[in-house]
Amino acid sequence: GILRSNYFGLQSIGELSEKLSISKDAASELNSLRDELFFAIGQLGDFAVANQVYFFNEEDLKLVNLIKEESSSEPTESDESGTSKEESAAQMSRANVEGKKLFADVLAVATNMRALTN
Repeated sequence: GILRSNYFGLQSIGELSEKLSISKDAASELNSLRDELFFAIGQLGDFAVANQVYFFNEEDLKLVNLIKEESSSEPTESDESGTSKEESAAQMSRANVEGKKLFADVLAVATNMRALTN
């Protein structure tokens, strides 16, 4: 809610500036960073939904982990879609890197916001 609202739910840059005891320029920059943070969190959320793995109990989790291990340790072999185990492992690795980058983006914007308010 609060990230979606201009000026963090307040009425104006002036009100934000007064509430946080910062200059209007800093409040304006903070509001721009709010937009950036909202976008970055949205991207991270979209990534998480697109790359989620469902499991319902401990046995399912063990199976997911076993498949992950096998895909990185077995010789190349194609599945029904024609994707080799090596390609699957490479895709998982790229997804891991992408997820970490998106998280780093969120953290960087949040850090910049904090610096403006200190």
